[in-house]
Order: sequence, then structure tokens, then C-alpha cells
Amino acid sequence: MKEQKRYVFLDFIRIVSMLLVVLAHCFVDSNLQPHNIMAHTVVYFTDLAVPLFFMISGALILNSSKTYDLKYLFWNRLRRIVVPFILWQIIASVVSQLYNRDFTWRHLLHTIIYMYHVPVSPAFWFIYTLVAFYLVSPFLKAALDHLNTQTILYLLCLWYIFDILFNHLILSAADPIKTIFSVYPQGQMNWFYGYFGYLVLGYLCLQRKIKLKYTGIWTSCLAALIIIFNVISPYLDNHYLKTSDILINAIIPFVTLGIFLICQEKEQLISHNQTGVRVIEFIASLSYGFYLSHGIGIATINQIWPHVRDFKLFILAASLTFVIVLIIKLIPGIKKILL
Repeated sequence: MKEQKRYVFLDFIRIVSMLLVVLAHCFVDSNLQPHNIMAHTVVYFTDLAVPLFFMISGALILNSSKTYDLKYLFWNRLRRIVVPFILWQIIASVVSQLYNRDFTWRHLLHTIIYMYHVPVSPAFWFIYTLVAFYLVSPFLKAALDHLNTQTILYLLCLWYIFDILFNHLILSAADPIKTIFSVYPQGQMNWFYGYFGYLVLGYLCLQRKIKLKYTGIWTSCLAALIIIFNVISPYLDNHYLKTSDILINAIIPFVTLGIFLICQEKEQLISHNQTGVRVIEFIASLSYGFYLSHGIGIATINQIWPHVRDFKLFILAASLTFVIVLIIKLIPGIKKILL
């Protein structure tokens, strides 16, 4: 089977997304403060991380001929995702209980046993969704490979309308607006909800070589609108409708697409610097382990310095997590099951 080409720009996006996830979780407490505009703005931009991760997955998995090979799917792809995930869930459970003054072995065992139903860390929800995507990826690839670009764009329009617009409108509204836009349960297109569209977008951008004019300009303008809507949110929002949330969530898919396309356009430029390429590829190889262990890094820093928050917490937690993952990378037997 032909080896799939490695794209440096995807590794770069993976690194950026990885850091955005950590940044989001370092701003959790500040984001709960109703008038902390800076924290809210940071968190809105970190919301780009998961869509970018799914675009990477869609670009790589749905454009690979190996996706049709079920043996490769279960033995290589799923095993490399699920085994480290389970082990890090157990490690996170142990660390969490050790940091808890009310530690009991019974509670630890209970947490581990029920991790199939409830993730040990809220950040782990992403893996449950990713595993589901891997399972259906052969069917999704078969469908997309036989659709023309126009039909795929129609599919993306449906996803944007039903998930991004209607779903966020319902979540951000109170009655009577919420009731007006709520669809009868049997008529809901639930399979369109979530991150489905980003998988298809990733596939489309890499497979059909989508190119748009002035990408940098309109992406920057939309990013600026996110900041503006957040700053003026006290004037936009009311008891019935969180207008700022709806507007910002409507923009995020386009900013995500813009970032992906900008990085894709810079692929050749990035590839010329071989030293930079090796550094990017090495750091990207740590990204999954970094994602799974960053909660431990944050919890450890919180134990040592309880009052550290936001950017300081991010720098310390990211540095500690990087050291942990780097040490694991140097241990031959352990790195295969944890990274």
C-alpha cells in the first residue's frame, strides 16, 4: 500500500491546537467570571482547537487508502488511540485521587471502572468522539469519494444550518425564541450535529485543493469580529437571547477554515527549512501524549501554586507537561503504550 504523504502544515496546526486546548483549560476559572472580557475572548479563540483537530483527522483519515482496510483500522489506528487513552485515564484517576484529601481506594476503583460511561477528566470527551469517527470512517470515506464537490458543499451547508446556526440558537435562547426554533425530536438531523462538518471540511480542503482569494484578509477580519462581539456582548445580550454567542459561533467555522487554508498555502514555504520541519514533526509526535497528560500538568501546578491562573498557569503547565511527555518519549517500551 502506498505510503501517505506527510504534510508539515498539518503537524504545525496540530501543535497550535494542542496548545490552545491547554490554554482553554487554564482559563476555566477566569472564564466563569461574567465580566472578564479578556478571559472570554481567549476562550472563544481556544474554541478553534477542536474543530482544527477534526479537520486534521478528516484530511488524513478520509484521504488515505488505508481507511478501507478494517484490519489496519482496528490494529493500527484504533489501538494507537484507545490503549494510551485507557492508560492515561487510569494514571489521571490515580493522580486525581492522590491530590484529593478525601482519597479512598474504593472511590479510585469506582472512577476507573466507570470511565467507559464518564471520562476521568472532562477534557477526555474528545477521544470518545474521535473513536466514533474512526469506526465509521470507512463508510464516510466511501461516500465522500463518490460525491462531487457541489454535493459535498451542499452537505456542509446543511450541517452549518442545522448545527452551527439552529443548534446554537436554541442553546443561547430562552422561551419563546427557543421554542420557535426547536425541531420536533423525530425530525431532528442529529447525525449532522457536533464536529461532523469539520471532518468533511478537512477532507475537502486536502482532496479537492480548495483555494479562496484573500484568505488572510477575511480570516483576520472575522477574527477581529469575534473580539468586537465579545467586547460589546453586554449591549448585545439580553434575557431572551445571547446574541454574542450566536454571532461568534456562526463565525468560528469560517475562521477555522481560514486558518487551515492559510497554513496549507504555506506548506512549500515551511518545507524548505529542513531543521524547522524536523522540529515541527518531533513536537507533533508528542501531541497526543501531551493532550492526554496536560490535565495532570495543570493539576500538579495547582497543587504547588494554588493561586496561579490564566497565562502563568498555561506557561507552567505546558512546560511541565512537555517535560513529562519528553521523558516518556525517551523510554522505548513505555512510549509505545503511552504516546
